[in-house]
Amino acid sequence: GECMAQRTIKAMREEEDTRRRADLEVKAARREAYDIGWKPETIPCNATSAARLGCEVSPQGMACLVAEGDGVRVAATLEPEGAVNLEYLSIALQVRRTEGREP
Repeated sequence: GECMAQRTIKAMREEEDTRRRADLEVKAARREAYDIGWKPETIPCNATSAARLGCEVSPQGMACLVAEGDGVRVAATLEPEGAVNLEYLSIALQVRRTEGREP
């Protein structure tokens, strides 16, 4: 009874591990074939965008938005939680302005 249950559980675990490995192999093959996935070199640099805007960023390249009166300004930050990607923000605002929708 108990021994059979343990063997069944072990077989189920092995089967699940085999399925997970196969899924990971398929995922890796698709990432390679379609050149998708996260790569550090594809992250836009805030320093370049900030320089175009005439703003400062922290030495780590992080910037945040600060509300001032009726507007906002870009400021340097050391807090990753409050940092924004200026390149993405710029593109999103352009799409919003020209297309009237979110990107």
